[in-house]
Amino acid sequence: LYHGALEKYARGLKDAGLTWDSLSEADMQARLLESFRAELGSFSDTEIFADAREEHFSRQAFSNLLFNTGIMTEQIRAGSFVPAYFEQELTGFSDPSDMTVPIGDGRTLSLTGKIDRIDIASGAGACYVKIIDYKTGKNRLDPTKIYAGIQLQLLVYLNAAIDALGRRTDRKVLPGAVFYYHIKDSRIDETTPLTDLQLHDLLEKDLRPSGIVLDDSAVISALDAKLSTESGYYSPFVSINTKKDGSIGASGSLLEEDSFNELRLFTRDKAASLGNSIASGITDINPYRTKNGSACKYCVYKGVCHFDTRLRGFYYRDIADSLSDSAADDGGRKQGASLKALIARIVAEKEEKK
Repeated sequence: LYHGALEKYARGLKDAGLTWDSLSEADMQARLLESFRAELGSFSDTEIFADAREEHFSRQAFSNLLFNTGIMTEQIRAGSFVPAYFEQELTGFSDPSDMTVPIGDGRTLSLTGKIDRIDIASGAGACYVKIIDYKTGKNRLDPTKIYAGIQLQLLVYLNAAIDALGRRTDRKVLPGAVFYYHIKDSRIDETTPLTDLQLHDLLEKDLRPSGIVLDDSAVISALDAKLSTESGYYSPFVSINTKKDGSIGASGSLLEEDSFNELRLFTRDKAASLGNSIASGITDINPYRTKNGSACKYCVYKGVCHFDTRLRGFYYRDIADSLSDSAADDGGRKQGASLKALIARIVAEKEEKK
């Protein structure tokens, strides 16, 4: 519902020659409501609208969507990244050769998917790409899961967008950022009274997207212009801050260009390795497990695989936090340690193969 409504809203703006940051709050609400109602209509025959709860559900869902869209608009207004593509199917957007991965023995793996949003910013002779993936769960980019091959989606999308846009421009196309944006009914636990402005600031911080940002002044400024003009500034839009001297503070979200490219190449190689395993018939019932849960938690195929650790021969594939603790939103420090460890592991393994 949220994905479809946001797509209709964004396409409507683009078709009308409008931008997210040009609308008044009233215009944004009116256009979003129209898009929401249009998308809601496609759900009218489903069970969720089979009783009197429909009105309550739709009112609450729209209120949540409106608040999150307002926050996303503020994030866009803060910098110079411009939303350019919405719910973009890779088929037809990317060249087939860019989405075909050789997996050995003359076989190939064809990748497909749909990118929720692609934002673009221009720099000195370069074009920067930001990938946004909307989530309603608690997904956070976890380097440990990237290394294990179970969280490659954002980076696969980034590679596809860079390749596709590189065929459409003479400028150099570089990774800018990859983010999960959590569309949620954000709640703040606070025991002291808050003003409306203080509450809004806390909610805005809670809804900052999580991900990876290219450590480049042009990109950082394109995400939040104040990061290039103000000292001692903590951005409410990305997990980056400036120190008292105006320089960028330590952040676990930042990766230098060489490291970002290593991560992109690793993603291609990992996809090829996984594809080769599937093509070779390796389909062991061996779900992953971390300290926070397992792949079985929301799996709808439990009745098919009959995975049961009480029976001999059934066991989890434990994803050890060998890169450090999994991602956390504490200024990005834990994610940063994991990202650095991940890049170091990737580079070391490449050297071993030489």
